[in-house]
Amino acid sequence: MNHLSASLKLYLRIAFLRRQALVAQGLSRGVTAAIAVLLILLGVALLNVALFLWLRTLTGDLAGVAIIGAAHLLVGGACLVAALRRADSPEAAALEASENEAFNVMRGELDAALRPILTIEANVERITGNLSRAVSTLAAASALLSDRPDKKV
Repeated sequence: MNHLSASLKLYLRIAFLRRQALVAQGLSRGVTAAIAVLLILLGVALLNVALFLWLRTLTGDLAGVAIIGAAHLLVGGACLVAALRRADSPEAAALEASENEAFNVMRGELDAALRPILTIEANVERITGNLSRAVSTLAAASALLSDRPDKKV
């Protein structure tokens, strides 16, 4: 049982480290993405003003706004697709494999620790079944013997 607690500790430690790495990675990506979005928005705002002023002289106000809006839809869609992709890191993959292996070891040791208990339970069920049949047999024999009339010669 002491071996089981060691494998349980190992599994919990690896699982904690994996989740800690995933959170750190997510936070780092989130902060970097927020800074990038702010800078992109500032740049896009300035480019929008410049592009609109240029397109206004070529196509007019309405067409200039429509062209800028279409460009934003295309770039925004591409950015959304890139943001929704999940990039797996080698560290996360290694921690996931380690966690699965530690869980399998712990589960095997738990099964081995429970096997004697399950064997005892099966033996108790077998013994109680035999006792129940013996009591039923004795009760039936007693009933048969009590129904028998005594013959006197």
